[in-house]
Amino acid sequence: MLTELYNPYSEQFGAKFKSSSFKTLNKKSRHLLSSFYDKYEDVANVDKTHDIANKIDKVKETMQENIVQALQNTEHIESLASRADVMHEQAEMFKRKSKVLHKKMKTKNMKTTIILGLVAAGGIVGVSG
Repeated sequence: MLTELYNPYSEQFGAKFKSSSFKTLNKKSRHLLSSFYDKYEDVANVDKTHDIANKIDKVKETMQENIVQALQNTEHIESLASRADVMHEQAEMFKRKSKVLHKKMKTKNMKTTIILGLVAAGGIVGVSG
């Protein structure tokens, strides 16, 4: 920073600086010095580490938000997996009950067929005899 100021200052006022008396260059060098003051007044404009630190903070915030989102997704997946397990158990129970009911209905249908066959055979024997 000092070398950046020294070169233009020495070019404009180098010879005058050596021969001038106290406070004689104040008004003449005010414009040059005020431009440097304006440039370095805000550290964020000049300091790269400040800019990098801000970028790092933004990345940290984004990563923290992503971690929170990932944890929420994990909880949601665990909930879905639990519900899927319950539904699977219910489906297995339904399958077992439907097989039992199928066997009962098959037996009932067979009994009904046998009874109707006996009634029809009895009706035929009774009519012919």
